[in-house]
Amino acid sequence: MFLAPALVFYVLFEIVPLIGTVAISLFNWEGYGLSGLRFAGLGNYTAVFRDPVFWQSLSHNGLLIVGMVVLQSGLGLAIALMLETDVPSGPFFRAVFFMPSVISVIVVGVVLSIVLSPTFGPAAAVLDALHLGFLRADWLGSPRLAIWTVILIQSVLGFGLAMFLFVSALKAIPDELYEAALSDGASGLQRIRHVTLPLLADMAVVVTVIACINSLKTFGLIYSLTRGGPDNGTMVLPVWAYLQAFSYNRFGYGCAISVVLLAITLSVAGLQMRLGGYGKRAW
Repeated sequence: MFLAPALVFYVLFEIVPLIGTVAISLFNWEGYGLSGLRFAGLGNYTAVFRDPVFWQSLSHNGLLIVGMVVLQSGLGLAIALMLETDVPSGPFFRAVFFMPSVISVIVVGVVLSIVLSPTFGPAAAVLDALHLGFLRADWLGSPRLAIWTVILIQSVLGFGLAMFLFVSALKAIPDELYEAALSDGASGLQRIRHVTLPLLADMAVVVTVIACINSLKTFGLIYSLTRGGPDNGTMVLPVWAYLQAFSYNRFGYGCAISVVLLAITLSVAGLQMRLGGYGKRAW
């Protein structure tokens, strides 16, 4: 009974839209009324796998996965380890580092699109003032640089959550293990290598799975920064699905992209959990 309200909301706002998305993906529909539905079968899925922008978008999602797993998880772990030492004002710094994770990505995207403007952006003015004008670049307007700029921004925005999760796992490690290692003559690095890191393995799997899922469903930041441009240089699957449905009125095709994205996300998350051996360690 206590789970009934949550179950109702889950069914109404998760399961029903999911079933609707799968159903619409089997039709060609411009979104102007049910009379416009034309059954397409698997035609939209065939078109998805023949779409060069789909593969380009998927490759960008792959780059985001690698970048966010390495930068986000690595930075989160490093800062968590530093904050769990005798750092003055540790709780304050934890709150500061976590803050970017709760800021609206749409707001961040709009602000950074202005800040990074090569013509009137403050970033360019600061570089000129520091006599570093040679570092000026069109960070969001260059097809070569834009995707790496997005990866860096996304990683900085999300590392606070990774840090928070690693801190919670660090606090669960018994002090007796560190004391035993210290009595055996283990140095600080040895304690981290042989005590801390093995006991953080399960949490590391969780952090990387979250980073991968967030990479695959990245939408707000890229849409507000570049709309997937320039020349599809930052296009990812969620943005491509949205544009197909709401800009080009190809709702069936957009839903098909979303269903394929869901299948990819579940496969990646399941594979990570399996390869990572989550919950099977007996430390």
